[in-house]
Amino acid sequence: MNHKQMHQWVSFFIDGQASDEQRRAVLVHLESCIECRTRVRGAAALREGIRLAADVELPATFPYGVLRTIRRDQEQARTNSGVERFGIRVVLSLMLIVICLFGLGSLYQPEQPSLASHILAGEPSDSLSKRVLEPQRDISKDDIIYAAISK
Repeated sequence: MNHKQMHQWVSFFIDGQASDEQRRAVLVHLESCIECRTRVRGAAALREGIRLAADVELPATFPYGVLRTIRRDQEQARTNSGVERFGIRVVLSLMLIVICLFGLGSLYQPEQPSLASHILAGEPSDSLSKRVLEPQRDISKDDIIYAAISK
């Protein structure tokens, strides 16, 4: 018997629902395998604990206590969600301010011109790009984009 088959038969064995053949095979395997013996003992103890817990008598106020706990947790969740919403709004506002500041900063910084020979090196030029770019030595990014779009 392998361990996979043994693990499938443990419940039947503990509950007394295993066939005689299965029960003999499990007992033979348990004689030689400490791991499976430990597993069967643990499962049997768990089943016994569940059986004993079923006999526990709950107090009459138990449902009310559960409802009170649920309501308290829901109220605390609503309180926390307000704080979380405020935090999210603050973070989004700060992000918007940073984006605006960077946008305004880029408007006031002059764009550095690029040399046409450096950008167009190794690329065959057509007549339109020569017409646009050759008369100037320094070109801007806008000139390159215009040349690329019109190509």
